[in-house]
Amino acid sequence: MAVLKKTASSNGSLKNPWKKISSKIVHENPWYSVRRDEVIQPNGQKGEYNVIVRRSSVFIVALTEHDKLLLIGVYRYATDRYSIEIPAGAVEDGERPRIAAKRELMEETGFKAKQWNEIGKFQVINGLSNEIGVVFLARGLVQTGHNKQKEEGIYETRALSIGRVLQMIKDGEITDGQTIVAVSYVVLMRRLDENI
Repeated sequence: MAVLKKTASSNGSLKNPWKKISSKIVHENPWYSVRRDEVIQPNGQKGEYNVIVRRSSVFIVALTEHDKLLLIGVYRYATDRYSIEIPAGAVEDGERPRIAAKRELMEETGFKAKQWNEIGKFQVINGLSNEIGVVFLARGLVQTGHNKQKEEGIYETRALSIGRVLQMIKDGEITDGQTIVAVSYVVLMRRLDENI
């Protein structure tokens, strides 16, 4: 078995092997910016690293009273494919993640939830972006009849058992990585018997 070598600082924490020389915003729009950093790479060579700078995002695992998971269907321009996903979206400037999660669930499905629990955080795409995803479990769902599905480009809402969702992931019908991570949190917590 190979042993990985750690580069540790004097206090025992992992030391960053990258050194930033300069930094400049090269693109900006309402959703993200691109920062170009001139760096010294871990191998000692000079280089360039482009980082997509984004606000945090929220991902909502909304469970019905019958323990079915709410999913939406949306056509994703970037991948040119239809995608089955959990409700999700960006945290607005000055907004707390839980408030953003409530807003996104309502906009994308028309549901409100009575119970909210933050169940995890993850690095969304850490090789390209600083974005952090916050996963919420929502229960006690109430349909309001109000949503922004048309504006959001959402074609459908489904309520499926977690077992069916796992099968769809296995079969390649659900390929959205953020949905897979969020569903994995719920499955893991149930396996660890954390009353989810």
